[in-house]
Amino acid sequence: MTIKTRLEQFYHHLTHGF
Repeated sequence: MTIKTRLEQFYHHLTHGF
């Protein structure tokens, strides 16, 4: 797992939350 994947998942969560 790379930081990019982590960031992408985090971003996905943000977009889903909003």
